[in-house]
Amino acid sequence: MKRFWSTPEFTLRQKRRRRKFDRRRHHAQKRQTALRKRPTRLRSTRFRQQELSLPAPKTLSLFGEPDETLKYCNTLRYYLNQPGMKIFLDLGNVQHFTSDALLLIRAIMDSRAHHTQIGGNLPQDPTVASEFKASGFFDGFDKPPDDLPPAKGLILKKSNYTVRAKVAAELVDFAKEHVPITRECTNACFQTLVEVMTNTHNHAGDRKPVRHQKQRFPQKWFVSVYCRDQTAYFSFIDLGIGILNSAPAKNMLQRVGASLSSYGRTSLLKDAFKGNIGSATGKPGRGLGLPKMKLDAKEGMLSDLQVLTSDVVGSVADLGFRAVDHSLRGTTFRWCARPKESSND
Repeated sequence: MKRFWSTPEFTLRQKRRRRKFDRRRHHAQKRQTALRKRPTRLRSTRFRQQELSLPAPKTLSLFGEPDETLKYCNTLRYYLNQPGMKIFLDLGNVQHFTSDALLLIRAIMDSRAHHTQIGGNLPQDPTVASEFKASGFFDGFDKPPDDLPPAKGLILKKSNYTVRAKVAAELVDFAKEHVPITRECTNACFQTLVEVMTNTHNHAGDRKPVRHQKQRFPQKWFVSVYCRDQTAYFSFIDLGIGILNSAPAKNMLQRVGASLSSYGRTSLLKDAFKGNIGSATGKPGRGLGLPKMKLDAKEGMLSDLQVLTSDVVGSVADLGFRAVDHSLRGTTFRWCARPKESSND
């Protein structure tokens, strides 16, 4: 039933409404006054980069000090994939380095996801600094040091699947100009370079589903030669899936009904160089590249051939592999070429 208000009741009701409205307006004015008194923060229109210094260990060597070197390189790789970073490579305390570590640093720098500014310094030891500058590490930099000596090293990279025999020949010729290596050793180095490029072409590319098909993205590989003390040091790196995660390795684990952890990473890598894994194509005569590399290393044509893939590292000639604490996403090969009469280590 509809309520009929008397004149006094209606007047009292309107007063209560007015008081409630005044209280709400008073509190709103107080809030607005407080907001106006709060200091405003000026927003910069420029993009501010976060600066980070990464001090390097005393020894940069993937096979001499794999744990410390991998830890440093993985840290660098992590921050290079973060947007808004400005990284300084503090190399002042480096007392010893090998060309494979420098090649991995270059590979990580050239494979970064963002256009990150990278700076750095040279080792404090003058001898180490001069060798560092002569290694070819700064070739291709926008602002290399001014006093670069004649290069003792050559670093090349490719970002497609094509196996470049011309690149392999260029590296071998560079080594022959500085070290009088034999023809057998030259042929073995050339064949090994082509083989590791082929492995990258067949196995190292990342695959990503695109609707109803799988598309493999181009995988970069990096290769270098560094000549010092009558020795040519060859290094090859791809940042792909690695030998232990390749299709032939997974097919073998599926055949024996074992997982990678139960079968053992070192055991699986030994099988790869023994030729027990085979190839992804299944065709006769394929999958023999790694066993051929082992044979050449055992006969001395690929002196001190070593491999690092995932978290397994070791010598190929005697299959002396061991696990390390840190992991590399990809595969690294390193070997030496010396004159036949040379006995340098």
